[in-house]
Amino acid sequence: MFEKCFVPFVKSSLLGVDEIQTNQHENDESGRSSSVPLSDPLDKCMKALFKEMTDLLPELKVDVIHDFDMTPMRRPKILVQTVGHISGAVYMYRLEDLKSHESCISETGSSLPLNIPWTSDQKIFPVCLHPRFGGWFALRGVIIFKTVTCHSLARPIPRPLLQSPEEIVKLLELYNNCWRNNAFRDVIPVQEKYSSTQQKYFATPPAKRIELLKQILEKK
Repeated sequence: MFEKCFVPFVKSSLLGVDEIQTNQHENDESGRSSSVPLSDPLDKCMKALFKEMTDLLPELKVDVIHDFDMTPMRRPKILVQTVGHISGAVYMYRLEDLKSHESCISETGSSLPLNIPWTSDQKIFPVCLHPRFGGWFALRGVIIFKTVTCHSLARPIPRPLLQSPEEIVKLLELYNNCWRNNAFRDVIPVQEKYSSTQQKYFATPPAKRIELLKQILEKK
């Protein structure tokens, strides 16, 4: 997605780097510099891409909801990880997956307590794994076909990718407490992962991504 879609979009569209930089350093109503970008280039890219897809189906009524769309109460309009799990495309691991594994069985057959590395009051966020890409993917949004029904459409069952409660604990721990090193993405063997350029871009603080993006465009 990054090299084949995002970089060409920024380079060829009306969304130039200078425009992005202007938006990201816009002042808020109080006159103070805002630390929150008013326009994220990747979000604009996704909006354009989803529009291209829906334009191919002009006869259908559709709703598009992006992962970054928020309600007036500043809550996500859609939980894309839940949608991905329900679709069968990925498996979403949650703290609830450990409820039935309060203890694990040792090689001798005795019951042992699970070694939980986080505190009981810590909020543990769920994380999805893909059977081919592990954690090297992102769910960017959904297209809802409002007038299409298909009663015979099979509903795929999400396939668990981890074999033990210890592996689930490790995944949740890496995602919630060590996500910057990307180790959670490789808890299962993967067929493909982000390029080094894409990894560098997302590892760069948002305020410094414009300069990196300029360097990437200059090499293209």
